[in-house]
Amino acid sequence: METKNEFKIEKSSLLQGLMLVGQIIPNKAIVPYTHILFEANKESLLLTGSDTENQLQTPLKVISSTGIVSFCLSKEIIGILKTLPEQPISITAIRKKEEEKIGDKTRIKITMRVELKHSAGKINLPAELPDLYNKLSVKNEETFQFPAHNLKRGLDAVKKAADNNDLRPMGCGVYIDIKENSIVFVATDRNVLLKFTDFNKINTSPIGILINNASVNVLSSMLKGKENVDITTGEKSILFKAENIELISRKTEGKYYNYDSVFPEELPIEANIESELILSAIDRLVLVGDSASSILKIEVGPELKLSTEDVFFSKSATETLSAVSTGNITIGLNGKCLQEILPEIPDTVQFLFCDSTRPVVIQPAEQEENTEFKALLMSMMINN
Repeated sequence: METKNEFKIEKSSLLQGLMLVGQIIPNKAIVPYTHILFEANKESLLLTGSDTENQLQTPLKVISSTGIVSFCLSKEIIGILKTLPEQPISITAIRKKEEEKIGDKTRIKITMRVELKHSAGKINLPAELPDLYNKLSVKNEETFQFPAHNLKRGLDAVKKAADNNDLRPMGCGVYIDIKENSIVFVATDRNVLLKFTDFNKINTSPIGILINNASVNVLSSMLKGKENVDITTGEKSILFKAENIELISRKTEGKYYNYDSVFPEELPIEANIESELILSAIDRLVLVGDSASSILKIEVGPELKLSTEDVFFSKSATETLSAVSTGNITIGLNGKCLQEILPEIPDTVQFLFCDSTRPVVIQPAEQEENTEFKALLMSMMINN
């Protein structure tokens, strides 16, 4: 016995929705989480993508629909739709129910397939039943509103420093520390710590939220052009809702690092230099130096001297730059880490030093209004 349900939708609307929710689906996963969940009713189509820890969904308006139906399709439908010109697409979900004999026993077998009709023909695709697709939800919730621009700005400022080592789950994401008079965004991989403080207040009680890496990238993308985002915190999950797009992320269990404790209390040596000037020099030195360590020797004095060498390949480079400093110090820093930090700082960058064995604080010489950006970079041992 077969049952059919059909809905019609504009190709561009469907493709845009599929590409949005498809970005949360990992390349390697188990069925049905390799697929996108379709849930259609008389008025709309709800698309859901998930990697079991994060879930992204968006509703789409349909032109017409014959009833309620749900099924799962693989992401290959995205590639198919990209080849079609703009037009209404008809999708028919066909559910087949039949008896199957195994020895002396009989069981009911249910299969699904989807027929996609377009102006030049039709395409038949296998579909998965939605029964095993467990959707995430948020319980024991408390909701507050956050300006989308401020949230995106904070995430983008620090996300590149987030750890990707699954053995350190608390570092694999961006921590948002909402305080009484500020919102602090922090990410660290234990070599670099990026901290962005937004001094604009939001109407909620103090709370800490850790957003994992997969959700950070998706959230930053979905916030573009939005005005506000509603954040709902539950016991085990967090919901971010921007207009009609919803992202649910499971909370990571544990306590986040005491990030303020790693900043040195006294930083007597200061050096100011044009960000573009030093970044250009670092780009050259990293290409010459040891690719394994990426170590740069930095000598601060009346001028700023940068040098590196690769002993194995007999390569070396030295550059001397004009800078304004308050003392003398020689220290080793990771060039590739500096390449990640300095693009976040326009105009003049300020280096603050304690001694050659302690971390270095890097920040703009002049902070933007109502914000503060700081980077902490661990020092490296050098051969004098």
